[in-house]
Amino acid sequence: MKTSARQKAASETIALSITMLTDMASSSKKNIDKDVRWITEAKANLNKIAEATGQLRK
Repeated sequence: MKTSARQKAASETIALSITMLTDMASSSKKNIDKDVRWITEAKANLNKIAEATGQLRK
């Protein structure tokens, strides 16, 4: 079976769209992982500050 130029263009467009979505998803996951690490670190720092100010008050 021969494929028409339209069918070929459509399949290439679909393949490109899937690739772009996959790249976006992996990029988003990396950003989420980075944000989670940042929030965890910020929370730890806030806990240290809270402990230090609590010790200063005593």
